[in-house]
Amino acid sequence: MPIERGLPLSVRIESSRWQVVDETWGPTVAQATRRIMGQEEIPTSDILKRGPRRLVIRQETSVPKHRQVIVKAFPLDTLRHRWRHGKYGRAEATHLLIARQRGLPVPRVFAFGRQRHWGLVIWNALLMEFMHGRPLKEHLSTAEVSTQRELLWRVLPLFRQIYKTGCNHIDLGPHAILIGESAVDDCLIDFQYCRFLKQPAPRDFRGASRLFRLVPDHSLEPRAEGHGHGMVRGLAGRPVAHRAPGTAPAVPASSGTQGFHPRTARDLMSRAAPTHVMSRPQTIPTQLC
Repeated sequence: MPIERGLPLSVRIESSRWQVVDETWGPTVAQATRRIMGQEEIPTSDILKRGPRRLVIRQETSVPKHRQVIVKAFPLDTLRHRWRHGKYGRAEATHLLIARQRGLPVPRVFAFGRQRHWGLVIWNALLMEFMHGRPLKEHLSTAEVSTQRELLWRVLPLFRQIYKTGCNHIDLGPHAILIGESAVDDCLIDFQYCRFLKQPAPRDFRGASRLFRLVPDHSLEPRAEGHGHGMVRGLAGRPVAHRAPGTAPAVPASSGTQGFHPRTARDLMSRAAPTHVMSRPQTIPTQLC
């Protein structure tokens, strides 16, 4: 999906060029351009993330329905990064537009911009909707075990949506899910590394859900000899023992629950409710304990 289809209006701000939803976003992208180029000081409170080839800031707007937006910029300092500029801001903007078109709960994209110097893109950026909430990772790191289980059951329908829409979110993890005030406000973020398939692929889905330990490790073939052992990271960033291939996960005798060990993505999807808000089941899968 070309960006121009989702962002039809082209505007020039100084030496940069932007694709925007409509003309009301002109002043906002002008201010974003000045901030990215260092012509306007950015308050510390507005800087959400800053690092190599990454600048994420919060910005006020004059658009009535969206008083705040997120500006995600990618400064490209080296020739190699400038040559491969398409994998940064353009990729994320394109993927978010496709994801929203397919019905995934993701932030809206209002604009995409870039600036060239001697024919090479020196930065590109996108303006997207400000989503209220905190990453799932932050909730899991401080929550009690019972709350962690509730949160995992709450976000399970998002996995169902990802699978049904053929989205292979390569960077899927607790950091890429924002938890809102209610389940209908939860959303997915960080779509820079992503691809969309023509139809759902259980193999890709199992690989992604392995990050959440929703599919047992023994259901995936080892990548190479000896890769069946080691340590993998759990939901809250804690080390979890990795099982050897062909061995079933142990069910604690004192748990009093019947273990649920999905072998395929279809088994996992059968436990997800058809709507975004799902009722809490009577039995908690042992993989979520």
